[in-house]
Amino acid sequence: MVDAPLPTRSSPSDLDLPDSVYKGEWFEGKKHGKGNMQYSDGTLYVGEWEDDEPHGYGVMTFSNGDEYNGPFVQGLREGEKGTMDAMDLEGRRGVYLGHWRDDLMHGPGAVKWEDGTRFEGMFVSGNRTGKGKM
Repeated sequence: MVDAPLPTRSSPSDLDLPDSVYKGEWFEGKKHGKGNMQYSDGTLYVGEWEDDEPHGYGVMTFSNGDEYNGPFVQGLREGEKGTMDAMDLEGRRGVYLGHWRDDLMHGPGAVKWEDGTRFEGMFVSGNRTGKGKM
């Protein structure tokens, strides 16, 4: 089996904003509290905001159908127990559950692909590393 990690996608701050639509709570002129953002590329974020950034718990559904469900910190996927349902580099759908840092899979985690193949181990900067269980 070829090492084919789930790809990372653009963070909310990388997405095109001019035609994006936000519906939700505001504080001092900034997105803050609960809200939804429909980005101009078709990506949808539903969750918590702070200081104009996704911050707290949220669900981001990308225009290609990939979906992240978990914590955000200042617009980036960050923290424990974030789930990413995405196509890997070989075109297989897989689900990652584990830690995130700076918008990348980082720390202990597991990927299970639709064909039943599974990897459990450590990730560093978005890639499997060291020993793990297949």
